[in-house]
Formats: sequence, C-alpha cells, structure tokens
Amino acid sequence: MNAPLAPSRVHGVDLSCLIDAWLAALWRQRPGHVIVLAHAQRRWWPLLERAATVVWLHPGDDPRRDFHALPGCRPTPRPRLTVSEPAQAQDANELLSRAALRVGGVTDDARAVAAWLAPAAWRDGPGETLLWGRAQAAGWSACAQTIERLGLQPLPAPSGWQCLASAGLRQTAQEAAAWTGQGSSAWAVTGPLRAPLRLLQTGEPIWRLQLPGSEAQVASSELAQQRTMVWGRALTDRRGNFSLIRPWEGPLCWRALLPNVRVRLAELPLYLQGGGLRLARANWRGQALRLQADLPALPEDQPAFFHGNVPAWALPKEDFCELSTLAWEWPA
Repeated sequence: MNAPLAPSRVHGVDLSCLIDAWLAALWRQRPGHVIVLAHAQRRWWPLLERAATVVWLHPGDDPRRDFHALPGCRPTPRPRLTVSEPAQAQDANELLSRAALRVGGVTDDARAVAAWLAPAAWRDGPGETLLWGRAQAAGWSACAQTIERLGLQPLPAPSGWQCLASAGLRQTAQEAAAWTGQGSSAWAVTGPLRAPLRLLQTGEPIWRLQLPGSEAQVASSELAQQRTMVWGRALTDRRGNFSLIRPWEGPLCWRALLPNVRVRLAELPLYLQGGGLRLARANWRGQALRLQADLPALPEDQPAFFHGNVPAWALPKEDFCELSTLAWEWPA
C-alpha cells in the first residue's frame, strides 16, 4: 500500500483522481450523507459526486453556475457556496457541522485556504476530515489550528504530497481499497458505481469515464443556462461559445460530439485557464462531428475550466448548438 506512484504519475498530478475513486468506493456503502469539498479554485470530482451528495466550498464568488444531474433526472443549475458572502458562509458552516466528510485541497494560496477553513464547524463538526496537497504548499500554514484541534495524522502518500486525515479515514486506508500507490485497485473498486468507468486495452491501456453529456457543462450565458435546465442538453450560446469544467488536475483526453452540426470542420479552438490555446481535432463519423483534444495537467491554483467556440456560421440553429461530452480518458 505504501509503494509510491510512478514518477510520471506523481509529476503528472493525479492524486486528486485517486482520492476521488477511493472516497467514491467508500461512500457508495454509506448512502444519504453530505460531503463538503473545499478548494481555492473550482473543481469537479465526478466519481464521488455520483456516489454521494456533494457540496463545493470556495473562498470567493463566481457568477457562473455548473450543472449536476442525478441519475434519471434533468441537470439542475448549482451555484457553489462561497465564504466571502455572510449568508453563504452561514450555510457553509451549517453544512460542515452535519457533513459526514470534509475534504480540503491545500494549495499555495494560503489566504484562500484560510478563508475556506474559517467556518468553526471544520473544527467542531463530528464528521471525518481529510486535507491533501503538495507537501511544500504554502497553504499548510493556515491549517495548523484545524490539524491540532482534530488530531489529524498522516496517510501514506506519494513522494512530494501530504495527506492528513482523522482516525476513521486512517483506519479505512489500511483496508483493501487503499488508494496510494495502487491506482488500478482504486479505480477497479468503483466499478459498481453508476458512472461507467472502463479499462481499455487497445494499444496503451487507458481508463475511460463516460457520464451524461451535460454533467460538466457550465452556464456561459443566461440563454444557455435556461435551455440546459429546460431541455436537459449541453449547449453553446448564440455565438457558439461553450464552457466545461474538467475533472481532476492531471492530463486528460476529452472526447465530445456535436450531433447536429452539418459543417465538416477540421478543428475547434479550446481556451485554457492561464491563456493557453489547444485545438480540438474534428472528425466526421456516423453522420456527426466528433471532437478530440488532449488537455495538459492543471496547476492547483487555476480553475478547472476550459472554453471552446463553434464558429457562428456553422451553428445548426440560429442561436445555439448541441454539445455532448462522450468520455474523459487518461493513461492507466
């Protein structure tokens, strides 16, 4: 269990997806609980969010809203709680006080970490707590009071990382679903989850995660927000813009479908946080336009957003276009 991850995986930064898989497998056996995930930037942990009721906590406000769809239900707009507003800070404190699990991502932004740790329920609530991040992250200095109050102790972690957990989680980490050093085991136990997760052996082995197309959609405009709510579909706005929130921090391959575009585009631009530009390759298959783009690892201090654009002249309708994420893929 204590064997470190391969160096390429450690520096490729996907400790977040291993923790997501481990906690999802664990909480699938404990239905009906609330889990609070805190991070300085917006994230998405799809496996855990399919297994439990998850609320995200952030230090600052963001007017955009993402969508979350329970199995068999239409997606609903979900504003994320921010401790910068008094009313939401009170809601956050109440949720933390009754949460079965509290998970905090520690980054170099010490002020942001201190902000989402400000609610007293972090230190007074009865649930389990897990803090994780790079061992040298500046934000650990803001966690000292919480660590001491809760008696958090280290979990085994890959070189360069640090994970501190309460007693219940430390005991669970010693069992068969251990998540450090054995990524394949952590992913394998998520099989019974509703989220289809498959190991593909074509060429280099890869993991493929398939979820409803609107699951990662972010409302880029009021029009897109309204139509996503009503129709339950992921859409661009009238200028062809769309926004997605990606899972985890590590390198990913994004596959998508534009089912009603009839123009044979060669590529679409994707705009990454921090100013990066990637081109999504477009292929015409099965009477539909399919997209594929390799996304680089994401720094912990950047939101997990990326944005794209379908040329306005290629939109099949006057002011929108359907967009469906087919899969997220990464090396096994």
